[in-house]
Amino acid sequence: MESKISNIYQSNRSTRLRLFLLMGIILFLAVTALSVGRYPIHPGDVWTTLASRLFGFEAAVSFTVQTVIFDIRIPRIFAAILIGFALSVSGAAFQGIFRNPLVSPDILGVSAGAGFGATLAILYSWGSLGITLSAFCFGLLAVGLTYYIGTKIKDSGEITLILVLGGMLVGTVFTSLVSLIKCVADPYEKLPAITYWLT
Repeated sequence: MESKISNIYQSNRSTRLRLFLLMGIILFLAVTALSVGRYPIHPGDVWTTLASRLFGFEAAVSFTVQTVIFDIRIPRIFAAILIGFALSVSGAAFQGIFRNPLVSPDILGVSAGAGFGATLAILYSWGSLGITLSAFCFGLLAVGLTYYIGTKIKDSGEITLILVLGGMLVGTVFTSLVSLIKCVADPYEKLPAITYWLT
């Protein structure tokens, strides 16, 4: 009994250590990303600018550096961290559903559905927000269709296998619709934009 408790304690301790290590790596990369980019900033200027904003003193740093750090890079870094968290959660959910560590979004037709939504939005010139929303909605629609197919024929076999086959069916339909849109799109403006987005 004591050995089991000791093993659980050691496991929790190593999990906490890994978590702190990963958080430290994220923090290090975030601070490094503040000084690296098209407009390089010296790390000392980054620290001075951050400290001036935190502690309320006047920093001897140009207004351009402050604008680049606070208006451009910090929002992008937070967006990248949030997107990474969202992707890891969705990946873990997929791995849990299919009990397979090599699962991908193609299995449920999400990629094909999102690609169709984006190509449709590009065809109708909806702008970047419209493209993003359309890709998201059609990705959800693809998952919904796959789930609907799975619930309709779940009695005939294992649910995981039926979901995979339903996802392949939905993905094939959306892939064909993407090809259809490519055929009717303007070859000089829309088609290059669609190809670039899908790439």
